[in-house]
Formats: sequence, structure tokens, C-alpha cells
Amino acid sequence: MINCSTELQFLKSGRELKESIHDAIDKTIKLIFEHNKAPPNLSPPQVTSKTNVVFCFYKFFHNHRISKAVGFDEEWCRSLFEISFENKSDYSGLNSIARLLPAFQKEEKITKTLYFKTKSCFRLFFYILWAQKAILLPFNYKPPKARDESNNKWIEIGLSIYPETLRLVRNAYFKDEKYEVINDHLITSNYSRDMSYQCLISTTWYSIEDIELSDVKPFKEFHSQYRRKENFARKNKPLPFTPVLKAFLSYAPDRCNFQLEDLSKLEIARKEAIGQELNDFDVEGNMPFEFSVNMTKKLKFNLEGGALESAVKSSLNNTIDVVLSRHYNKPIRMSTHGDLRDYKTTRLAFIYVFEKVKTLNMTDLVYLYELLSHDYIAQQDIDQFITKEKDIKFWKVEYSDNFKSSLKVFFIELYNSGAILLPMDFEPANTVGKDYSEDRYPELLDLFWNHKKRFTPDALREIRHVGVLYRAIIASNWRNVEDINLCDVLEYQRMHQHKKDANQTNFTLALGDLLTLVYQHASQRCNYTLNDLHLAMSDVPPASLLKKLEQDKLSNQAGSKWIALAKQYLNEKAATGYKSTRTLRGILGKFINHICVDLPRELGHKNELIPNFPNQFKRKHFVGDWKIQGFKEKLRKSLSNENFNTHLRETSLFFNWILLNEDDDSDIAGFVNPISDLDYVLAPRRKGTDKIAFPRRQFAHVHSFASAVCEFYWYLIKENKFISGGASSRHCYDTQEIGYVPLVFIEGKLQPIYYVPANLTHEVTSTKNGEQYIYPTFQTLFENLIAIETGLRHIHIRWLDRDKFDVSYNESTNGIQQYITELHVQYITANESNEIEVGTDKVKTEPWKPYVSSRVLNLLRRLKAFQDTLDVDVPSLWYDGHEGSIHGKIKSLFCSMDATVEVAEVIKEDPCRKQYKRLLCFYDLFVQLSGLDIPLLGTTSEKAIDKIEKARELVKQDRKNQLDTISEPNERSLTILLWKYATKAAFHFNGQYKTEFKPHGTRASVASEKIKVLPPQAIQDYITGHESRAVLSYYIQVDPEWLKEIGDYNDSFLFVEQHLKKTANKDLSKEQQERVKKQLHKVIEQDPTLLGSDFGAVAFSVESGNNDIVGGLKTIAITPVSNCAFMPTHICPFGGNCPKEIKEEFGEFQCGQCYFSVKTIDHIPRILAQIRKLNDEKNEKENYIIQSQQAGADIEALEVMEQEKNKLGNELAAWTNTFDLLERNRVSLKEECEDGKKEFLVAKPDILMEYFAKGEVADNAVNALLLRIQDANAFQEYFTPQLKAQITQIRNKILINQKQFDQLLKQPDGFELIDEFRGALRAFTEAHEISLKDAVKLLSEPLKTPEKGLKLLEVING
Repeated sequence: MINCSTELQFLKSGRELKESIHDAIDKTIKLIFEHNKAPPNLSPPQVTSKTNVVFCFYKFFHNHRISKAVGFDEEWCRSLFEISFENKSDYSGLNSIARLLPAFQKEEKITKTLYFKTKSCFRLFFYILWAQKAILLPFNYKPPKARDESNNKWIEIGLSIYPETLRLVRNAYFKDEKYEVINDHLITSNYSRDMSYQCLISTTWYSIEDIELSDVKPFKEFHSQYRRKENFARKNKPLPFTPVLKAFLSYAPDRCNFQLEDLSKLEIARKEAIGQELNDFDVEGNMPFEFSVNMTKKLKFNLEGGALESAVKSSLNNTIDVVLSRHYNKPIRMSTHGDLRDYKTTRLAFIYVFEKVKTLNMTDLVYLYELLSHDYIAQQDIDQFITKEKDIKFWKVEYSDNFKSSLKVFFIELYNSGAILLPMDFEPANTVGKDYSEDRYPELLDLFWNHKKRFTPDALREIRHVGVLYRAIIASNWRNVEDINLCDVLEYQRMHQHKKDANQTNFTLALGDLLTLVYQHASQRCNYTLNDLHLAMSDVPPASLLKKLEQDKLSNQAGSKWIALAKQYLNEKAATGYKSTRTLRGILGKFINHICVDLPRELGHKNELIPNFPNQFKRKHFVGDWKIQGFKEKLRKSLSNENFNTHLRETSLFFNWILLNEDDDSDIAGFVNPISDLDYVLAPRRKGTDKIAFPRRQFAHVHSFASAVCEFYWYLIKENKFISGGASSRHCYDTQEIGYVPLVFIEGKLQPIYYVPANLTHEVTSTKNGEQYIYPTFQTLFENLIAIETGLRHIHIRWLDRDKFDVSYNESTNGIQQYITELHVQYITANESNEIEVGTDKVKTEPWKPYVSSRVLNLLRRLKAFQDTLDVDVPSLWYDGHEGSIHGKIKSLFCSMDATVEVAEVIKEDPCRKQYKRLLCFYDLFVQLSGLDIPLLGTTSEKAIDKIEKARELVKQDRKNQLDTISEPNERSLTILLWKYATKAAFHFNGQYKTEFKPHGTRASVASEKIKVLPPQAIQDYITGHESRAVLSYYIQVDPEWLKEIGDYNDSFLFVEQHLKKTANKDLSKEQQERVKKQLHKVIEQDPTLLGSDFGAVAFSVESGNNDIVGGLKTIAITPVSNCAFMPTHICPFGGNCPKEIKEEFGEFQCGQCYFSVKTIDHIPRILAQIRKLNDEKNEKENYIIQSQQAGADIEALEVMEQEKNKLGNELAAWTNTFDLLERNRVSLKEECEDGKKEFLVAKPDILMEYFAKGEVADNAVNALLLRIQDANAFQEYFTPQLKAQITQIRNKILINQKQFDQLLKQPDGFELIDEFRGALRAFTEAHEISLKDAVKLLSEPLKTPEKGLKLLEVING
């Protein structure tokens, strides 16, 4: 009997089950006591989370036989089982476990420690219950393990009570000498040893005689379905039934009820089942060969002993021949090579080390392969392979690269011989020119390693990742076309998917593409047809399902209707000029993959639940249910919120397009788009580009540096002074020796570049005048420089048409005169700009003409001149591989001119991206070696820094040696020495260089730089070509340094005292307010600590519960600037949303009291206005309380009003205290500025100008009113109803005094009231010939009048 589920299966019930449970609990306690050596007389209360915690099971179960708290039945078992099945870090059952423990006391608390320990004991309990034949466990229920305190090794504490079969296979793992061991009979692979228990715990195979082979087949069917459901996770590999059964048969053949022939039938049946799954393919029991694959990151050996020794010897000889042939650039064999015996050179060091080595064992081979992962190979790494008569002291780090390259050739030769399988992440050696190992490649490796030679461009056009298909070959023993069998393909994919699910690999295994190309290469020899390919499609890339095949035989394929519709949809989109066809192809490919691959694998490819036609696709297929996995669920697992919404949006558009064809197609009739608005997730839109732009000063430096490097490389090309193979040999150009020293303009000075590493660029093999021509790919340097200067998209630069880009030349000469001869370029005049034609664009359907500098135009002309000197023709290619593109075919200026392929391609994005990173790495190296005090663009690797420091030590030593012989050397000579010693060694580690600046950031850099001097429309139309003003603004990144300079310039005249007297401006203008906001925004983004030192910022602080001090200045220092809200009176680090603790302590928006809000000196004018406003509101509330009290108001209502008044008073006190602190900071900062003690980061017109009204006047109602009017003029939000009432009251007094009763009847509103009041006040002072001070005093007193006018005056006086 066998348990074909993932739940408990009960063999006993009722009283029998209950008695077995009690017996299992007793045995569990006994084993726990024995293993942990329980102290004598241990009682349950002595077990706590801190003492005797290992006996927690005893604590909670000691009274199980007399307890009536729980029912020991099936329901109790299932609940306990669910808790025991949790992960170690899962505490989901913490709140429910108490009801399952018979001895639990209500006053007790179950801690996480007690819970964890108790949960681990449950596994032992259930294994004992299984051993008592009461239950069957699910196959994936892990056995209980514990540490042995004597040797700290894992042991199985239940081994003594296990039945015979389980004890035998588990003891093969733990090897307890007290019990028999089946280890000699069990297959020794780790997986068979570790997972064998899963074949037993779900069965009734307690002894060898109990084993029934009839149980195996139904269980394998169940396990196969389970694996599909779990997406082939690594932990769910096929169970090792056959090894386990063979082990039992070997251990006790006379006790087994089966023979070896029976196991063979089982294995054949397994293959037949797989064959049925693979569309009923004919799979015979005797396969042509046994498929093998290497899914590790180490070597896998196919040979051993003498066979391996022979293969190693042959591979060493072949490798030496290849190294010699590469060195002399012609085929050479070691046996015939006698003119050179000293191999102590960079390229031939491998021969020097292994010339006398006859063989290597497995350990040696594993060690040598590990050396490939080292950054560089040192002398001590290879000492063990050097014979006694040889000396290795000559070894230098420069030898490392070529030695590693030769090692890679050696391992490929070992693969060629069939001795090993390589890991999938093996990187082959770069070959320049002829590949001298090519003749020994197996058929399939040759096919995919040299795919450009073996396949036509049309065959490769729709294949993505074609350059890495060889990985699937070197990791498997597929050598010939006939070796590929779809059974093995499916297993290969499953194994690779295990790795991806476990995040152990990120490689793409596009076996569908591989099989397609193999079929095109030799269809008659293939063991499959194109109809079968959908069974071998992996999840990546899903767009493979939509590629155009030469033979489109999809009529019998699941979901063929969907594929036909998707192709038609893509064609129609492309015909309308849709630019993102490749992205859309990938999105639809994932949907087709779900229909054609995932569901057939999960359900079986003939299952009726698979929606082969649109009218069968329902909402359940999209969201999923208990039977099938939904497409939405699949996307949600692998995509971010933003990408998930994009996929849903594009899929929904596809569904809507299908609905348009409903009337014409019976397969569509009745289809409904299952995607609703509720399926989308919240995904905040980015406010700007995530590509970082260069700061202004660095942008100029990088541009000058890139320009200098490009000029140097053009000199090498033009004068033919480059060294072929220099990149791979890590040569370094001495610019003084070459005769061209590039100069970089930095901070007003010209800085020379003394050495340039040849591996700054890669190399390409072309032909010139009928001979091989290997040159450095300077085109990638030019491409990046053009992007840095123009801001054009990199892809549009790479696809500039050589026949159309030069607008000025074409228009001036009508294309008749030939202005370019042998690398002679007709240059445009310096400092002039002109148009070029960009024939491709992301948003434009027609060519457009941006303005570029003379430098850019000359760079482009050089590229064309260079192409004309080579024998390789520049092909006309569809834009970015999009056949039928509206941009047509283009002859690109950035064609690779590679003569080793049938059709030269346009340089891809990846080489340009890597070139950009190497360029920035070299820039940082230039800054460090030149001793410049300017910021670096990235992080130089520690090993490169170490090389620089060692170079400095060598320079110091040389300087000391020179001082002993001649006069002191000058600084320039020492700098050149530093360049000489450090450039090659430090740049060797450019692959470890890290920077946040990416190629697309050049677009943001140019847009941000141009916006300072040009209107947005001009940038959009004539420079970057952005789609709209909004898109342009998305790329703009404001440079803080530039803002500072502009702010200093514009505000400088405000500091003079005469201007202050002239304007008498007492408040912040709107422009000044915005400037304050920008300054604070900038400081927080750059260095929040400057808030205190440069802006006199203050914030209260409190002590938190964990004795930590929390406050605004501390919080804002770790808060992203995008989260901060810049309020008129303060900065809120929580975006204007009050934290929970602030709401509970003070109430919402009580920002004066909030200890997280940060106030600066620049906030003082608003804070003063806030203080006056709160003071008015508090006084009004007090008067209202007094009046209400006199009127006999309810006490409860008065208490509410009193609370509101106190709340205002607390807030007023907080703001007043804040102002006092800020005022002291303001005075201190002013003194520092006047004494010249400090150079501030930004200008301080708003801090150092005493133009804000501090209220230093007599304390009376009219003075307070005048200050409030001033606040209202400056800050509109302070024109409150209370202020309006006060102005009206004083206005009425003045008008009555002036006997202007007609005017009194008119009631102006808004700022007209303020203006009239000012005019009336001025007339009042002039009429009475008194000062404003006297007028304020007079108006502050109630008007005197006879008794009969009392009621009128009561109204006037309020």
C-alpha cells in the first residue's frame, strides 16, 4: 500500500489509533530523554524557554494518558501534522498550538523558542506513529535529526525504532555501528542516499518481504504530476526507487519478492511513460547512448583511469600546438618545431609549464579549472607543475591572461576527446583570426560555436541568444545530431529549471532554438520533427514560439490557433510603424508559452482543460483555480508591479484585437477578454529617469577625456601604429613613443595621458588589400563620444546611414565629388555646427536633422573613410533586425567590418555598453595617476588600487636610486614612471570596476546641460529629439553646483545695505520662497548634515523606548529627498503625513511640537507669521470662553473649548521656542559670515538680511495688526477671517474720526480692504500731523463720545 498524496493517510482509526498515538508519545519522550540525557527527577515546571528547553515535548505531553483536554483522533493528528510541516522560520501555528497540547496551562505563555523546539519533536512523533503502522506519511516529510553533543555530528534519534527498510537506508547516511548498513549495496550518489527515505515512508514496506512492485507505478504517476504542479523544483527530482530496490535485492535477494528483470521492466515502463508524454514518441528500452549533462559549476568526468590519462596526454599536445600556431599565426606542430626552446614569454608560458608534463590526474584537472576563476594566476599557483630543472621566478602577473586563455583551450580539447563535460558557465578563450582547434570540435559544438559560418543570416535572424547556445552543448554529451532525443531534451530542461528556481543560474537555455537550427542543418538525421518543438520550448525566451520557421507545421500543435493570431497581430502592428515589436513579441510569447508549454506539461498535452482556441479561454485560465495555474499567477511571480501592468496591458490589447475578428472566425465566437481593471496592481510612476547624469564639471572633464582618447585611436588607425593582438596580450601604448600624446582639459589646465592600455578596446578581424587586417574597435569609442556630446540615443547613432548622414556634404556637392580618399577626411571647420540626418528614431517615422558640432561630424566622416579602405562591403540591413521596418534597410557607419562572418553586422549594444564602462574606468585611473583633486566616477577595485600603490612604491624607490647618482628628478618624470608601472597592471582589473553612470545617462547629461542655455523646444527639436516637452523634462536633472552659481550671481546685489533701505522689503517674495525651497531640497539631497551648520536648522528630540535619541535632524539624514515635504514653516521627512506616534502624542498637523519637523533660519519669516496667527486664534478662543462662561454655557462644552485653547497654546509655545533658537542661530551665522570664518555652501540672502519683521515694537493691538497685515501680503494663507475682522474694526475707527460716514457704509473685501486701510491710516496721520507711532497709540484706545452714541461706539470698538 502506498500514499499517493501530500497528506497523512490513516491505517488505523478509533480506539486503535488513539492507543497507537499514546504509545508513540511515550516512545517519543523516552527517545528525547535518552538522547539529551535528562536530569534525574525532572519535572514539567522545570522546563522553560531558558532551561531544559529540549524537553518541551515532555512538558506539554507528560499527562497525555489521563488528559481530556484534547481528543487524540484523526483531526488532532492532522492539526499537529500541519504545524510540524512548517518551515523552521515559520511561526504560523504559534497561536493555535496551545489547543493541541494536553498539558498546557492557560497561565503559561508559549515563546517562539518553546514553539520551535516542540515543533521539531513532532516529526519524531509522526515517524514513530508510522513505524507503528498507524499512518502513512507523505513522501516529502523530512526525518527528525539532532546533533550528537559528543562529536557535534548529525544523528537520527529515531533510528532505533525504525522498521527494517527505513533503518537500513537511513543508516547508509549516518552509519551507526549498532545497526546494519546497506551502504555497500546502495548506489553511492548523494541524491540516492539522501532521498531514499522518501520511497519508504509513504508505503507499508516495513520489511524487505513487504515490498510490492505494484505500488511503484501509481506512486510514480502521482509524483510526476506533483513535480509538474511544483514547476519542477530541485527538491522534487524523480525519486530513486530503482537504486533503492536494487540495493535491497543485492542485500537480501532471497527475501525479495522481485527479481532484477522486474526492475528492468519498471525502467522501460518509465521511459515509455515519458515517451507518451512527449506526444507518443517511440522510445525504446535500449537507447543509442546514455544521456549525460553537467548541471554543476565544476568539471564532470566521463572517463577515468587509463582512458582519462590518454585523453589528457592527447589534449596537452593539441593545446601546445594551438598555442604555437596562434603565436606564429600559422599551423605549427610541437613535434616539428625546433627553432625556439625558450618559452618564457607571455604567449608561450603554458608550453614552458606543461612541456614536460605527461599526464594529470582528476585532482590536478579540478585544481587547474579552479584557477580560471582567479583574478590572476601567480607563480605559487603553478609551482606544483614545474619540474625541478625549470625555474619559474621569471613569472609576472602579465603572464596570467594568456596562461588562462591557454588553459581554456586545454579544457575544450579535453571536451573534444570526450573526457569531460564542462560547466554551462564556461567562457571560451577569445580567438583573433583562425581557430586552430576547430578541426577537432564535435559536430554540434562546431555548429554552434561557429554559428555565423554554419548558418545564413536569415536563419539566425529570429533566434535570440544564439551566441550562447553552445553552452547547452559543452555541458552535455550531445556530440552529433543523432544524439539528440526529445526525452533527454525534456529532462535537460527540467534540470535546468530546477537550477533557475533555486536561483543557482541565470543562463538562458533556449533548447527550442537549438533544435530548430539543428533541424535546419540536418533534418533527415533528426529524431524529431518541427511538430514536436513545442514540447522542448523553455520559458526563456518565450518569443521563440512566435518565430517564423521555414516549415510551419503547427496544425497539430496545442494552441496553434493562438500562435497564428499572435503572428497576424504582430504583423499588423509592425505595418503601422509600431516600434517595440520585439518587446511585444516577448510578452505575447509568454502567453503562448503558457498555452502551448506550461499547461500541456501540467495537465498532459491532450487534456480538455487546455484552451486550444480563443472561445475556450475563460476567466479561470487567466486567474487560475485548484486544477490549473493561471497566466496571471505566472506573471505575478516573476515581474515587478510596473512590468506586470505592462504585460497585462499589452495582453489585453491583443485580446481586444481578437474580438474584432469574432464575426469572421468560429474559433473566436464567444470569446470574452478576461482581464479587468481590478487585475492591475498599484505601481507608482517614476518621476524621472533613473539614469544618472554627470555633474556639470565632471561632464566637461569626461567629454574632454573621451575626445582625447578618440583622437589618439584615430592616430593609431591612420598611421597604422596599433599592434594587432595588443588587446589580448595586454599591451600598453607609450604615447610619447608613439608620437601622439593626448591632452585632456581639466580645471583650466592641459593634462597629458602618457600610457593607453590596448585592452581599452577589443579587436576585429577584417581584410584590407587582400590581406588579413586585425584592428582595434575604435568605433565603440566614437559611438560613446558622439552620445556624450549629442545626447542622441545610442541605437540611433549606431544605425546612422553612411550614405545619408552628411547633410552638408550631400547638399553642397550633390553627391558627385569624392571627398574621402585613403583615410583623408575633408574636415568641417572647427567650432561650426551643422545638421546630420538621423534616419531612425524611437518616436519619429520620418528622418530628422539635429544640429551637431564639427567634432561629431568629423568623427562620422572618419568612420566612413575607414570603411572605404577595407575590402569588406558594408551590407544593407533592416533596422535593428526588424524585417519590414519603416526605416528600411540601412548601410550603417558602425558596421563591424568583420571578415570572419558571411555578412558583417552592426555593432551591438553590449560591446558599446562595456566600452563605456571601460572608458569611465580609464578616466578614473587617469585622475588617480595624474594626482588630480576631482571626484571619481566610480569605485576602483581593491586589486587595482593595490597595483597603483605598489607602483607608487616603485616610483619612490626609483627616486631614491636617482638621488644617489644624479640630481633630484622632476615631478613630470616621476608621474610618467607612475603611469608606466601602474597603467597596465591596474587596468587589468577593469572588469571589477563599478559605476552608477550608464550609457543612456549621456542623454540625461546632455539634456540637463543644454537646458541651462536653450529653451526646451529648441532642445527637443534640434538636439535630442525627445517626443514631447514632458518626456524632455523627465530626463532633466538639475545640477546643484550650477544652481548655486546662478543663485549667487542673481542674489548678490540684495546684500547691499542701500538696496535694503531703498526697497524696504520686509518679507519674502514668491521667487525667494521658491529659492529657499530649492536650496533646502538640494542640501538634503547632497548632505543633510549641512542643515545644522549652514542653515542653522533646529529640531526637537526625544528619547525612544530603547534608550535611543530620535529627532528630525537625525531622521532627515537617512531619509531620501523624494520622501521629504518642504513646507512654508519647516521640512517634514515623512512627506507631510504625520507619523502614528506624533498623532497620538500631539494630534495631527501640530508641526511646531513635532520633534521630527526640521526648521531652518530661512523659515523665520513664515514662523513669525505662524506665531502671530496662532496668537490671534488663541486670544479669540479665550474671549469666546469668557463670553460663553458669562452666558452660562455647559461645563462640558467649556472643557472642550478649554482643550482647544490649550492645544493652540502648546503649539504657539513650541513655535515661539523654535523662533528663539533660530534667532540665536541666525545671529551666530551672521557673525561667522561677517568675520569670514566660514565659506557657505550656498548664498544666504534670506538668512543674513535683517528684513523680516521680528515684532520689536510696542505691544498693542494696532502694532500686532500691522504685522499681521504684513504676513497676509507676503503669505496669502494668513489672510484669515480673524484678520479681516480686526482690520475692519480699526478702519471703522479711522473713518468715524474723519467723519467719512459714506465710506463707512461700503465694505470692501479681500486685499482691497487692506489697500483701503493703508490709505486711510496714512490720511489719518497726515490730517492730525502725527507720527505713525502716535497714530498707533491713539487708535489703540477706545473712542470717547457722549452717552447717546454709546451703542454705535460699542459696535466700532468691538
